[in-house]
Amino acid sequence: MKSFITYIVWLGIFFLSIAHSIATTYYLSPEGQDNHTGQSPDQAWASLYKLNQSTFLPGDVILLKSGGIWFGHLAPKGSGSKGNPISISSYGQGNRPVINIGETEGAGLQLNNQSWWEINGLEITSGAPHKLDVRRGGIMAYAEGEEGKI
Repeated sequence: MKSFITYIVWLGIFFLSIAHSIATTYYLSPEGQDNHTGQSPDQAWASLYKLNQSTFLPGDVILLKSGGIWFGHLAPKGSGSKGNPISISSYGQGNRPVINIGETEGAGLQLNNQSWWEINGLEITSGAPHKLDVRRGGIMAYAEGEEGKI
């Protein structure tokens, strides 16, 4: 009986590990809706706000629709892992998707104490005035905390 219970426990751990290792692809489109699942082009989310409220897991992929324009800041949550990063890119035909922060300060895409992200095929822009000869609007990654604790 003990070996049967051990077998069931190990089987449960195996299936839980598989469930956690399955990556999800999320879609963002100007024609989407934030109450959709975000997990197919037909069920795409619409806003950067929705992405910013979501926590992504290793292997997840975030795809922004080509030709789409979003105004604001993208600051998604979560970290990938070695060999299993979180990716942000585009889907569909047309120009690269644009994240435009307008005249606000900061970065168009910000990662804070996060690691293992791959970012490809986006245009991040700003109309913000130059301050102290520093141009804002791109990608910023911050690492804060005690040395060796990040």
